[in-house]
Amino acid sequence: FADVFARIANDDAQAALTRGAAMGALYEIGELDTDRVLAVMRYFSDPVALGDFLIGFFSLAREAAQRDPRLLALLDEIVCGLEEEEFLEVLPGLRLAFTFFTPLEKHNIVDLLFGNRAGRAGPVDSRSAAEGAELEWRIRAVAAAFGLRGIADDLPVPPDLDPATSEEVDSDRAEGAGDEATGDVEVDTSASDGELTAAQRKERWRLILGAGSEGGLGGLDGEAAQRDRLLAYLYDREYGAARNVRGSRGESGRRGSLDPSQITVPEWINGVHELFPQRTIERLEQDALDRYQLEEIVTRPDVLERATPNPTLLKAVLRTKHLMNQEVLDIARRLVRKVVEELMERLAREIRQPFTGAIDRRRRSFLKIAKNFDAHETIRRNLKHWDSERGAMLIKDPYFYSRIRRHVDRWQIIIVVDQSGSMLDSVIHAAVTASIFRGLKAIKTNLLAFDTSIVDLSDESDDPVETLMSVQLGGGTDIANALDYAYGLVENPRRTIVVLITDFYEGGAIEHLLAATKQLTESGVTLLGLAALDERANPSYDRETAAKMVRLGAHVAAMTPGELAHWIAEKVR
Repeated sequence: FADVFARIANDDAQAALTRGAAMGALYEIGELDTDRVLAVMRYFSDPVALGDFLIGFFSLAREAAQRDPRLLALLDEIVCGLEEEEFLEVLPGLRLAFTFFTPLEKHNIVDLLFGNRAGRAGPVDSRSAAEGAELEWRIRAVAAAFGLRGIADDLPVPPDLDPATSEEVDSDRAEGAGDEATGDVEVDTSASDGELTAAQRKERWRLILGAGSEGGLGGLDGEAAQRDRLLAYLYDREYGAARNVRGSRGESGRRGSLDPSQITVPEWINGVHELFPQRTIERLEQDALDRYQLEEIVTRPDVLERATPNPTLLKAVLRTKHLMNQEVLDIARRLVRKVVEELMERLAREIRQPFTGAIDRRRRSFLKIAKNFDAHETIRRNLKHWDSERGAMLIKDPYFYSRIRRHVDRWQIIIVVDQSGSMLDSVIHAAVTASIFRGLKAIKTNLLAFDTSIVDLSDESDDPVETLMSVQLGGGTDIANALDYAYGLVENPRRTIVVLITDFYEGGAIEHLLAATKQLTESGVTLLGLAALDERANPSYDRETAAKMVRLGAHVAAMTPGELAHWIAEKVR
């Protein structure tokens, strides 16, 4: 069978995972040396394929990483040479590959990579290093005394810990301390342009190794900690009684801990879409469904029916609806409707109010609308109907204020929304806002969603639920193409507002975007660019591109739907 494995390992047409497993089998039986493995690792031009190769290889021959340091050295070189997005793309594969290692083996890997100095961030003198080594040996000696396997196996207590000689050893160490004081070991934490700092390198390996590497590499914070938690939610399922940790299949696995509270499936889906690039999102979702059968949100109607309608669930449904069968999709649509109706109810008055006009206290209206009721005039005019016997006044003729009509009948609002995953909050609020605008008969509203292509949702925008279920999240970003399309819809430039909702990270040529911006503004169209349209209005966007558009006459801001309505109302007066 060695010949069969060899043919698979040398076949470039085979999947990287399959080739890795074949090479792992050959290495394990002594039919393959490390040099061949290193050559194949250098062969992969796509880092993601390298990650898959290592999953297969380490599943059968993980000891190779510890037996020959050249393998880790090459992998370290590759990992540190990747751009940030490339690293995040290969990260799921590498994280999964290293789940085949035990915590002790990961500790040894950290030692090989960082030379026993992973946790240090400054100068370390030789005396401290010696004391640290002595402490380590003492811990191992105690472990041996209690028969703890894996810590003290084949590790005899060194002679200098013998009580009979310890005083002499300490004396010798003290005498040499002064001579070695000028030989402090410095950890270089700087980096030249294009290279990772020591802290960045450590962070990357902490994300790769995952559980079991905390002791050698420390903790994480910020986005790195959030990414680690999302990866752990998925790939820590590899650990258990069957592999890498002690325990038996008969144990329930329940135990207390001080770990962060477990995240839910919707929270995991939303976090993945917010913190990883598109290629990584696709890989994580594929592993969740195919490897771990994490299908509750997309295949189990009973789970979805028990779910509480909320914005988090809404976003999770929108991000995974392309994976749902029809039965689940029907249930998801009902949940989406409940959340959207609550959002509509909350925003409708705030958006409509600026267009209702100011109360005109000088004129009476015969439209009986409660908010226009004139209590003072009604009482004054109906005093003649006072009934002294009953002690009550009969209201025979209620009075209402008139309102000053706002002449907005000639205005057109074109909402152009970026449907990339990072803009999901804005996509939701844009759909609701457009629906409410469509209810204002004096305004013509168009709604466009775009990535590298454009979907005209104007006819569906009366129903924000159907609008949202039509949106396809993800893909590239061609803002210029979307603005060109919007320009083609303009009927009267000086009575048109184009509301562009995007993070301004243009995927196409920036010159094309600036030309499209100039075409709109010079024609008389009012162009408003929104970096965010949601209830927080807390944007993250390409400020340089936005500034260039402002210089061409565009307006740029971040607004809530109510603020947008007020802004438009001021423009159309």
